[in-house]
Amino acid sequence: MQASVAATEEIRTWEEHLWDKNKLCMKYKTDQTNGLTKKDAEALLIEHGKNQLTEKPSTPWYVMLLHEFTGFFSLLLEFGGVLCFVGYSMDQ
Repeated sequence: MQASVAATEEIRTWEEHLWDKNKLCMKYKTDQTNGLTKKDAEALLIEHGKNQLTEKPSTPWYVMLLHEFTGFFSLLLEFGGVLCFVGYSMDQ
């Protein structure tokens, strides 16, 4: 949790969106009309990796279904249903 808070605070200090185009090009060593050279792009790819999201491990469907049945309100409804069946069987 601490790392998430620290990362959020770091994002609040970003100012690149306020800079003019020339300052951005100088900082990121690029050209406004031609972009990065092939050599620079390959070096950045090696250094930072591909610009893609990491795969999040998925939760199996049966675990999600079990989670839905174990919430407070779900358990309350299930208990009420059992009480209805008990009450009905005692009435017969």
